[in-house]
Amino acid sequence: MGEVRVEVPGLEHKGAFLAMVEELTRYNRSHHDSSVQYDDFEQVLEAVKKQADRFFHEPSDACRVFLAFHQQRPVGYVLARIYEEPPEADNGGGRMGLLDQIYVRESSRGLGVGQRLMAAAMDWFAAQTIQRVKLHSYSWNRGAQSLYEKMGFRPYAVSYETFLSSSEKKPASEEEKL
Repeated sequence: MGEVRVEVPGLEHKGAFLAMVEELTRYNRSHHDSSVQYDDFEQVLEAVKKQADRFFHEPSDACRVFLAFHQQRPVGYVLARIYEEPPEADNGGGRMGLLDQIYVRESSRGLGVGQRLMAAAMDWFAAQTIQRVKLHSYSWNRGAQSLYEKMGFRPYAVSYETFLSSSEKKPASEEEKL
C-alpha cells in the first residue's frame, strides 16, 4: 500500500491543497439536505477557496495546515487553529485548539491517513502548549465520528438549526396595520 507521509505544505502544494478544499466543500454540500442549500454555492465556494489561499500568503502562528501524501500524491489535509474561548463559555475558556477541517480523499480512506493527519495536528497543538482541542462534525458523517472517537474525542454538544422563510410571513393583523 505504501507509506503515508504528513508534512506542512510549501507553496508548491498550494494547488493540490486548494483542490482538496474544494472537494471537501462539494462533498459536504452533497450530503446536506436540499432544504439547507439556500445560498449561492459558487459564491460560498469562492469565499472558501479565498480563505484557504490566505494560509499560503498570510501565514499565522495560530494556524497550521498539514498535507498527507500517499505514493507521492496529496490525499488529505487537516487545518488546525488556535483560538481564545471566551471566559463565559459553558465548558471553560482560554486558549484552545480547533481541528477546523479534516479531509481524506475517498480513494485513500482506510489507509490511516486521517489518523496520521490528526496526530500531526495534535503534536503541533502540544508544542504550542494547548491542552484542549475541539472539532465539529456533521451529524451524517458517521465514518469521521468513528475516527474522532478512536483518536480520543468524545461528543460534547449537538447543534440544531431551522430556517425562517420571509416568504411565508403571516399577514398583518388589523391591529398591526394601524
